[in-house]
Amino acid sequence: MKRIAVIALASILLVGIGRSTSAAQDGTPTILHANGCTVEPMPQDRIDELAALAAASPDAGLPTQAVALPDGTSITADVQAQLRETLIQISACSWANDLPRLLSLYSEHFIVSQFFAPETVPIVPAPERTPADAEPAPMPTDQQPMIFAAVLLPDGRIAALVSPNSWGSNRQIVWFVQQDGRWVVDQTTPAMESELGGTTGADIPTEAQPMVDLVLQDAAAQLGVDLASLTVIAVEAVDWPDSSLGCPEEGGVYAQVISPGYRITVTDGATTLEYHTGPDDIFVNCSQ
Repeated sequence: MKRIAVIALASILLVGIGRSTSAAQDGTPTILHANGCTVEPMPQDRIDELAALAAASPDAGLPTQAVALPDGTSITADVQAQLRETLIQISACSWANDLPRLLSLYSEHFIVSQFFAPETVPIVPAPERTPADAEPAPMPTDQQPMIFAAVLLPDGRIAALVSPNSWGSNRQIVWFVQQDGRWVVDQTTPAMESELGGTTGADIPTEAQPMVDLVLQDAAAQLGVDLASLTVIAVEAVDWPDSSLGCPEEGGVYAQVISPGYRITVTDGATTLEYHTGPDDIFVNCSQ
């Protein structure tokens, strides 16, 4: 396996563009730079040993069967912060193209069974991308993962439902294990459909589907989430008594005409929005 393929693998597993949980909470985006990869690198001699061990073992391949987040006990906010720091470092080290540091964020079991091909290959430290006195190349704004849930398992590992972006797409179940005093990634598996979000808890009339689609697009933009993370709770046909669609603004003047439409309620699991629709693809977010 070529070195560039290893870097690409890390990117496929956990790296995406999105807003971090903390950024979503306080409104302040975080920008990582190429030199934001600060974890201690794995020693070259240990990388060589693991590559040789992989060469002598069958290649396990990446897990492909989707699974649900297993049952376990709650973890503390401090531990979850440590898990998230590992994921952020993976993102930064992949962006920096620094393989020795990237490898230090995965368990040796994962490295042997997933990263390396059966044949031994030379691995060398990544070259400096910029001079020491130059401004580091910025990684795309808020390229950080989100942890939706995490539990401690009986075997001492932690399983977490993770997305590489703020809108919750491409969710995976990521297993962490402690190694050298740090939580590192031990396994990644696709998440089952039940973990992906985007469920529909309401019967949507065929004629209402176009308006539901418009409402979902607006709700995704309002909440800063992906369409797949939204759930349609209710779709109710309503004849609004005037053109305000049941959401009159103070001082507004509205035509006194019956306006047929729908009351559509959607949620991302944390915030619920109620939309009122009318003729000609008009809708109002009545939660504002």
